[in-house]
Amino acid sequence: DRFVADHVMTGLPPLGERVQEIRQGRAATKASDNEKDIARSQEEYNKGVSSWNFDVNALKAQAALEPEDEENLLPTITESDETVENTLTGVN
Repeated sequence: DRFVADHVMTGLPPLGERVQEIRQGRAATKASDNEKDIARSQEEYNKGVSSWNFDVNALKAQAALEPEDEENLLPTITESDETVENTLTGVN
């Protein structure tokens, strides 16, 4: 019993708090494990984001090739456009 208390249970929050966190989907076994998981997750995120390679010129060229379909374009909304404002607010 003493081994479990000294080695396994060290750093765990009280049982009531742990049960509450489990119910809320935020359970962590030990605070240090949770911090390690957060750091590992952030590292993986950064690694994934850093591998993104956006060729802006290629994206612009691809967009230029897309046909402009006037019927499917959203209307431009300006601050002085009372017609669109009234439509959005429901005022006639």
